[in-house]
Amino acid sequence: MEVMREVMAVELKQVDPQPIAIVGLRGVRDLPAEMGRAFGAVYGSLARRGLAPSGPALTRHFGPPKDGVFDLDVGFPVAQRVADDGDVYGDELPGGKVASTWHVGAYDGLSDAWMRFHGDISGRGLTMDRGDWKIYWSPPEETDPGKIRTELIAPVG
Repeated sequence: MEVMREVMAVELKQVDPQPIAIVGLRGVRDLPAEMGRAFGAVYGSLARRGLAPSGPALTRHFGPPKDGVFDLDVGFPVAQRVADDGDVYGDELPGGKVASTWHVGAYDGLSDAWMRFHGDISGRGLTMDRGDWKIYWSPPEETDPGKIRTELIAPVG
């Protein structure tokens, strides 16, 4: 039986630095619950200050999960750097050369998509810098896997 492999188009592009408001999650096992809490905390912090996200939700990762434990940042892009507010802090996604591709489908397929993405980048002879990120272009209430679009981005050199 032949197994079909989805071919992901990897695009190389230049991006500008992007201010972000985030919550750092370290040593997390229950990722969906913790991500929901963190997104809510960031959104609430911005709203209390009369601010709003300047784009869709994102996560920044610091390597693959180890034994089901994740280390990541969760939040939103903002128009300008924000001051820290409790667990919410301001940071910046780096500008420069990145590789980018799309995953269309359920979130449980993202791990395999990341592995293929990283393999495609390495296959081009590029090196990845630390701090890959995902942008969740679909609203959280979207449940149709054919409509869930996630952009995968990795700084490369």
